[in-house]
Formats: sequence, structure tokens, C-alpha cells
Amino acid sequence: MTARPAAETVQLTQAVFEPPATFAEVLKQSSGSAAGDSAVSNWLTCPERSRLNALGVQRRPYEYDGGERKLSDLAFGVLMHYLRAMRITQGPDMAEATLRLWEKELPSVSFLKALLLLRTYESLHPTAHEVFKYVGVETEVVTNINRVLAGEGAPPIMRTVRYDSVVYLPGVGGAPDELFSFEAKTMARSGQSSIEPYMPQAMTQVAIWNANPHLVEKFGLMRGVIFDCLVKTTVPTVDRLGPYYVGKPQQRLALQYLAYANPTPETGGVMFLKDSKGRFPKMLHACWGRWRACEYLGACHDQSYGDYEYKDGTMYGGE
Repeated sequence: MTARPAAETVQLTQAVFEPPATFAEVLKQSSGSAAGDSAVSNWLTCPERSRLNALGVQRRPYEYDGGERKLSDLAFGVLMHYLRAMRITQGPDMAEATLRLWEKELPSVSFLKALLLLRTYESLHPTAHEVFKYVGVETEVVTNINRVLAGEGAPPIMRTVRYDSVVYLPGVGGAPDELFSFEAKTMARSGQSSIEPYMPQAMTQVAIWNANPHLVEKFGLMRGVIFDCLVKTTVPTVDRLGPYYVGKPQQRLALQYLAYANPTPETGGVMFLKDSKGRFPKMLHACWGRWRACEYLGACHDQSYGDYEYKDGTMYGGE
């Protein structure tokens, strides 16, 4: 369910997905929360990456030696997110049937990778034995975060977050159930280090939920994030990492950065305002090109022309 921008979400609903006739329709409709957690956390990780992503710039599809193409990382991620949502709401058979519906328009290597990943998912985490109780799937929440920061009478600062899924993790030994964001990530490798770039996103997801009194009253406090890692290695696997608990100091810091951000709906990006001394927020220090591989690394250097394109297929000149 998507809440109206002028009001806060009061309840969540479980989405029922009717697959479009083509995967191209899914790609065209895919988008994140313009002023929400993804936009802000992407900016905190790398402002240049966030800017390019908002412009629709993406790496051109990789060509194998034999000339066979595959989906870009972004497109494959959209595909697996959609199939995961279909699997949760309508079962693994429907998810596979949806994938086969789009087989002719997908590069064969991407189709086979997605098919194998779906079947691996069901083998490792069968739906019949699922431990989570789903509250919502592909659900967007709108929250006035300024209520927490400045009190009830302060001007509202509305921020959004789109959750891949929200779940209760059953308590053990009589302990109460705990609420988590259950976040899907399509990754090229597995392991703890692979999710470190997503921790700012985890902080903001929890903070926005817990700043919304309607959601807390109805569903309880969100405790943290669990990652559903769809690892597209040669032998695909699905890692479930977490739960990662997000404490009150982290949540408040996240809300402060969210309030500090000045959203620009025209591009879907986020522009941070400088403070009185002309400085940007201290979290603007990380660079994926310095610490880990980044799909936009080539755009930060000369001679990248030809490696990147806009979503409509026109060439990106590296300007």
C-alpha cells in the first residue's frame, strides 16, 4: 500500500501481484522512495553514485565472449525483487510461472540464473517451513519525522520508506515476537562484508517506522533488519543475515540526517544543505571506489565513454 504524501500510513496491506505481460513493464514502473531511505542512504554512501542513479545512468549490459548479453545488475535486481514478492504472496510455483512468462524477452543467461536462484531459494528456505509472519510486502510508509525531533507542534517533515517486506520473527521460549524489516538484496558475493554498505539504509528503515505512532501502536516497534541475500554466483545461494538490531541513538542520528536532507523530487535524488560553516554532514565520507567495487567506478575516471548508458539506451558521455 502506498500512503498519500500528505498523511501518515495508518495500516499496511499485503500486496497481491498480478504479473504484467512483459518484464519491460516491470522495469518501467520500478522506482524507489524519492525522499526516503534509499535515496538518503545512497547519498550518504556515495553522492556521485546517487546522482547518476537518479539520472537513470547504468552500466551497459556485459557481453560474454560469445556475444551473449545479460541483464544489467540493476535490471536483474528488479527482476529478483519482483519474483521474491510474487513468491511470498502467491507461492513459488507462481513466481516461476511469472519468470517463464517473460522468458523470450530475457537474455538466456539471465533467465537461467534467475530460474536456478528461485529453485535454490525454495530448496534452502522452503515456503512450507517459513518461520516469518509477514505483515506487508513491497509496502511504502510515510512518516512525519519532525514529531520525534522537534515535538508535536513543529512543521512536519515527511519522509518515506519502501520496505521489501515487514515480518514478525517468532520469539523463542515464550519470548514475544519481534518486528523486523526483511530486506532483499541481489548480490554478486556472499558474506558479512557484502551488506556493510546497506547499514545506513537499515538505520533509516527502522527510524522511520518507529517515528510513526500509528504503526507502532498497531504493529509494535521495529527492532532491526534481516537481510535476504540473493547471491547470483556461479552456484547461486540465498543467505539470511541478521537480525541486526538498531538502537535508539542510531535511529535518532538517522532521523537527523533525514531532516537535514533537502529532497529534490524532480530527479529522485537528495541534496544535502551545508551547515553555517559550509560543511556537509560528517557521514558523507564513504566512497565505494575506495573501499569496494562500485558499478559507477568507471564514471569517476577518464575514458569511461561507451561503458554507461541511460535507461532509454542512449549513451552516457561521462559528463
